[in-house]
Amino acid sequence: MTKETHYSAYLIRWQDDGPQTRWRSTVENAYTGQKQQFSNKSELLRFLWQSLYEGEVAGAAGANAQEDA
Repeated sequence: MTKETHYSAYLIRWQDDGPQTRWRSTVENAYTGQKQQFSNKSELLRFLWQSLYEGEVAGAAGANAQEDA
């Protein structure tokens, strides 16, 4: 039985110049180079949590498929 591994790598950049300016961040996928921009911390964290959750679901689906085989 082979265990499936989910691996993600992101480069996260953020800028917060103080209370008079807008907070912003960029997340870049290290493999694809795809970038996403976020205008607040909640959006950034939501993206990261979803990425983690999708990895868990994909790993569980793969494990279930292997158990059924």
